[in-house]
Amino acid sequence: MLDPLKKKTRLYEDIVRQFMQKIDAGELKAGDKLPTERELVEQLGVSRSSIREALRAMELLGVVQSKVGGGTFIKHSRIDRNLLQFADSRQDDKATLLETFEVRMVLEAFSAAQAAKKRTDQQLVMLKKSIDEMARDIEDGNRGSGADMRFHRIIAEMAGNSMLLNILTMIAGTLTSSIAVSNAHVDSRDIVAEHREMYDAIADGDDKVAEKLMRAHLKRAHQRVAFLLAEGAIG
Repeated sequence: MLDPLKKKTRLYEDIVRQFMQKIDAGELKAGDKLPTERELVEQLGVSRSSIREALRAMELLGVVQSKVGGGTFIKHSRIDRNLLQFADSRQDDKATLLETFEVRMVLEAFSAAQAAKKRTDQQLVMLKKSIDEMARDIEDGNRGSGADMRFHRIIAEMAGNSMLLNILTMIAGTLTSSIAVSNAHVDSRDIVAEHREMYDAIADGDDKVAEKLMRAHLKRAHQRVAFLLAEGAIG
């Protein structure tokens, strides 16, 4: 199905690019189920972490949808090439990583407030499920980054603003990196606790508290990553 890749940095981008080409060519259509992680590892000749990072990026882009216990499926068969071209043009350097947090603090604080006003019961179920998945992933020794990203995308969808979703899609690559880097350098139990607090505020319809908690959550992550970059702990 897919071609083996040569090992180099940012392999997940090459994986995403291959999937996009298959979608453009009509070889993958909405509703198609993707191979398992193990099968993709064998087909592409890369690590499971690269596969997971690619799937997370595509989920943020709205290209695929993961179903617990059911696998990953193509969500849309038509992709906005302008958005993908913009996202692909960005580089995950140190400045871009920090700038992403600044953008997120503005956009996602607004999203959280709007989500508290507009949320539906079904969306709340999905939001809670993403936190539960995050907790389980962390219990399994991982960082919960995939479920973390789903949590933030669901909130953006709750806000009901298509332009906001488009902007988040444009920074999908750096958004994926910002979540992964931040989660790798903090107590995972704190991550889950912060997300549960945000969920509670949104479920209660308290837009002011939801906005405040989201801004504080992202500000802490920004400060943490800025410190680590300054110390040379990540590069």
